[in-house]
Amino acid sequence: MKISIIGAGPAGCFTAYLLAKHGFDVSVYEQKSKIGKIQCGGGLTPSIEKVDAMFRTKEFKKTIVNRIASNIFRSLNNSLEIKFKHPEYVVNRIKFDNFIADKARKAGAKINLRSKFIRIKEKRQKIKFIIKQNDKEIEKETDILIGADGALSQVCKCIGIKKNLVLAIEARCIGKFKRNVYEIFLGKEYGKLYAWIIPESSSIARVGLFEEYNKFKHLIKKLNAKILDMRSGYISIDKPIKCYCGKNVYLVGDAACQVKASTGGGIIPSLIGAKILAKSIINKESFEKNLKKFKRDLYLHYIIRKVLNKLSDSDYDKLLEMIKNDSKIKKFLEESSRDEISFSKIPFRAKFLRYAKKII
Repeated sequence: MKISIIGAGPAGCFTAYLLAKHGFDVSVYEQKSKIGKIQCGGGLTPSIEKVDAMFRTKEFKKTIVNRIASNIFRSLNNSLEIKFKHPEYVVNRIKFDNFIADKARKAGAKINLRSKFIRIKEKRQKIKFIIKQNDKEIEKETDILIGADGALSQVCKCIGIKKNLVLAIEARCIGKFKRNVYEIFLGKEYGKLYAWIIPESSSIARVGLFEEYNKFKHLIKKLNAKILDMRSGYISIDKPIKCYCGKNVYLVGDAACQVKASTGGGIIPSLIGAKILAKSIINKESFEKNLKKFKRDLYLHYIIRKVLNKLSDSDYDKLLEMIKNDSKIKKFLEESSRDEISFSKIPFRAKFLRYAKKII
């Protein structure tokens, strides 16, 4: 069976790896000239080690540039430190993305760069689609087409799916930073959602926020940091969408809104989505049925984001104070990976629901 995957990010290449390993004829099409050329973020929880054995290898560990011991949340007049039970990772995204791509190649997948997906031409027994290579449009044929082409997915556009997107603006900066601490800035001063500092070392960090460039410039000035390079990209901050689009067309990763809407983090959810998709294809099972629990967990993050979007600066001050004074919530946040949070695991479910209903 021939499978064509659009997009060579973590979701696309991990799907390719899992399917090629099981003997499928897999081709990946990527419009960029390099894998991992422009990327945001790079913070990962230890939950990645549970996704696949490859993320427990020495090769994976070579992509790690820093380990994080705690997270400091800062509101207008308050702050809260959450110390992680298990350190989190900061990876070099270019190395990380290429690590997965190399695994896919070794498993037998073919990765085609400078190959831009244009449109689906025909969906019958076989799917015909158009790829642009060297300014020439080329028709391809496949049994299964997988859109793993990110938030701005052209595959989504072809099948009429629209999503709520936000622009993440990030710079790699020189300055003075807390080496083993994520810093999260909450409130109206820091753009549409929040701002972040992800340190690579005590002198280099990734600093960013969402949507508002003037507030981003203000944050850089406030930190007295010097920009080394900048990058930006859209993220799907939305509720989970339908990922099987009929006629053997699937969506995975950011294209499928497989993102924690609470934080905008998408790497591990994309890998989990890819694993569920590969299992569904290999075992000839329903992708949507296999996604049910995962979608419920992602929907919880969507509700959390809707609540957070309603908070004022004083609300954030009160929220941090409440967590400080509630040992049960604080312990939960310190011991739980945000990539494994589900509604059934939250010890303060009733309190959260009352709060959510009051605010949304």
